[in-house]
Amino acid sequence: MLRALKVRLYLTTAWQAHRVREDFLHKVSRKIVNENQVIVIESLVVKKVVKNYNLAKSISDAEWGIFQTMLKYKTKGEGKI
Repeated sequence: MLRALKVRLYLTTAWQAHRVREDFLHKVSRKIVNENQVIVIESLVVKKVVKNYNLAKSISDAEWGIFQTMLKYKTKGEGKI
């Protein structure tokens, strides 16, 4: 019973962190689209960037692909593509 409670607490905390991160990405992408006429995204090879063990967790947590997708569909919606 205690283990199930610990697992539930862990999953709830992880899900809340994901939602906070996703909300932040939505807000930042909206601000970028509204304030800029031209947006340029550099294509990075994430596998090579993650090899730096000092930055690997931070880069993996940043959800670069999701952010790029958000920028694409928001710029399409604004007619900026």
